[in-house]
Amino acid sequence: MVLNQLTKYVFISGLSAILAGCGDPSVNILQEDETRLKTGGDLAQYHYLVKEPYSVGLSHEGYIIGIEKSPRASIGNPYVKSYDTCRFREWKIKDHPKESKAHTEARNDQFDRINDDDKSMFVSHILSYDLDISRGARFKVSPLYCGYENSGFAKTKKKIEQAKEKPEQEVDRCVSEGSLQAGGDQDVPTSYYEKGWAALDKLSGDIRAKLLQAKDERYTRIIVAAMGWNNNQVETVRRYNALMGNIVAQAKKADAKTFKPLIIGLTWPSVWGGESYFNILNSLYHVVSYPNKTADSDEIGYTIANILINKILQELKSEYDLKIVLIGHSLGARMMSRAMFSAHLINDTSKETNDPPKTAADLFIGLQGAFSVRRFKDDFQLPFPMSFFKKGEGSPYLLKSGNPGQVVLTWADDDKANPIARWITGAAHAGAKAGYKESKIIGDKFYQLKWDIPIDGQCETPRKRMNGKGLTNIGINRVLMVDADEIVNDHNDILDPEMGRLIWESISVFTMGSLGCRSGFVDMER
Repeated sequence: MVLNQLTKYVFISGLSAILAGCGDPSVNILQEDETRLKTGGDLAQYHYLVKEPYSVGLSHEGYIIGIEKSPRASIGNPYVKSYDTCRFREWKIKDHPKESKAHTEARNDQFDRINDDDKSMFVSHILSYDLDISRGARFKVSPLYCGYENSGFAKTKKKIEQAKEKPEQEVDRCVSEGSLQAGGDQDVPTSYYEKGWAALDKLSGDIRAKLLQAKDERYTRIIVAAMGWNNNQVETVRRYNALMGNIVAQAKKADAKTFKPLIIGLTWPSVWGGESYFNILNSLYHVVSYPNKTADSDEIGYTIANILINKILQELKSEYDLKIVLIGHSLGARMMSRAMFSAHLINDTSKETNDPPKTAADLFIGLQGAFSVRRFKDDFQLPFPMSFFKKGEGSPYLLKSGNPGQVVLTWADDDKANPIARWITGAAHAGAKAGYKESKIIGDKFYQLKWDIPIDGQCETPRKRMNGKGLTNIGINRVLMVDADEIVNDHNDILDPEMGRLIWESISVFTMGSLGCRSGFVDMER
């Protein structure tokens, strides 16, 4: 009897599941675009906001730049297994004349290796978020650029056909030069690769329009943020909301009326496989993707994030009274740091001089960074036998190269993810104790601090607690290595109010020249 009841239950449950699937009214409106761009299946999680833009989004004024990865032929990128020689160039000895030739060769080997991929990163969409006063100051979203024609923004087929009938614009010089270099055919499908670069130019114009407002309403800070490994688009945006919410709350608490931030959040394909953790093969797929995704984060840092920060935002910064702040978590910190130190790789032929662009960032905050602190170390070489196969990276983050911005890195003993990554890659990651120990060995390029939760209303400053003047006196050519173990309980513990306070104090000191009566930074070198 019990067996019969169980059989009936299983049969009814199975039938219900089948009927539910057959009755699913949802239609993948992006299927045609995903097929063309090769971004469907599990990869669709990185353009979720294109399909359902009103389901979740930024709760602060700013932009989401959707970066995706596709076979070069599918997006019209003609630089086959090569970097974009029109927009970028390799390191040259004259960039760092006091350094060895071996450094330059190692950096270029790394640059070439990262770009040697059949697939390429490209900007597939940019979404703009603004306050809508007519809707009770709620946020509205609009597509500044969308490479997906049949999106959730209800663009009709008729409009698409009308757009196709418009005469073609003049071919960008990078399209023609790249096609010739690769021996490619100019008569290729729409180059979504080039459309992505054009979208960044459009973003520049949109920000410029916002900066033309009355001075007391103008943005004073642009925060560029990136999250790390294994975050889909929805989770990444949720993290940006929490991060910005905490920063703004701390700014209001400090009555910082001149702090008006605009956020530019990047989303990128940060893991292989889908979202299920119950499928063993899927979980394994996640794990084995890590080395590939470290390279992807570096690629974006070298290219898209580099142009965004060091060309587009640098130009805006030179025209307006702006400060540029970079915030990255884990591989997002790897991406932002790579961009910060790669300005001279931009091949900007539009300028009258051949001098490379300067780094735009006034401040970079790396939260539990998944990159080696040895990138700051002079003459670091890989140990044998690895040195027989690879030259290393050539110390690409040497601060003596003239970086104008302050670097603040948090690490924590309770961060268990970075030590696992160290076991896989051998890197002394900035976010873990191994990175801290290596920074002590490297010596005077780092300055050791500790975060100790300050008590509001108590303005006395113990001998080792730093004030704003003490922090700025350390000098921007030294990386501030901050022990955040008191507030970081695991690798992803970066979204609480205390981390918001650490970030806010960093922004306050290094971009506003001020700090509240009591700092959370404690000097560990005195």
